Amino acid sequence: LVWDALTIAPATTLALKPGTVVKFAAPADALVVQGTLDAQGAASALVAFTSVRDDAHGGDTDGAGPSTAAAGDWSAVRFAAGSTGRLAYTFIGYGGSGVSDAGGRYTVGMVESFSSDVTLDHITLHASAIDGLYTENTTVTFTNGTVSDNARYGLNYHGLDAAVPLTVTGNTFSGSHGSAIRMDLHGN
Repeated sequence: LVWDALTIAPATTLALKPGTVVKFAAPADALVVQGTLDAQGAASALVAFTSVRDDAHGGDTDGAGPSTAAAGDWSAVRFAAGSTGRLAYTFIGYGGSGVSDAGGRYTVGMVESFSSDVTLDHITLHASAIDGLYTENTTVTFTNGTVSDNARYGLNYHGLDAAVPLTVTGNTFSGSHGSAIRMDLHGN
């Protein structure tokens, strides 16, 4: 259970095995990746990043009895410039609070990337209060995923890294209130 922010420091790797569930307690709570996040789930045992109120993943963690998570319950998984992310068979849900997180950064997506060294495969991005994935001047590979019920965009690419080809294939999109994918090729 994460309260405030959990930071993966530079030159440090956090490796999560199939079935690992990471829950966040409040709208300002975030996972900040400055090193490497390696979350390798399996089709039968997903890794999950979700709200403490999400009883469907990891059970009744908050001890409040049956509860239902909602979009914006927590902040984001944020990949800082120079970080690395390898996520497969992972559920990410009920984040993207749209408030300043514990580190003082305003949340613009449930997954945010300021690094082009991030690969997301067989990922579910569900019920963000803003974007499912937000990238800024980076190229994040997103394949074989499910993107659903995000308040704004499913995937929001705000500028791309010209040195890295963009791959977005095999995905299913539904229920996001803005576009499934938004691309601003000018960025900042």
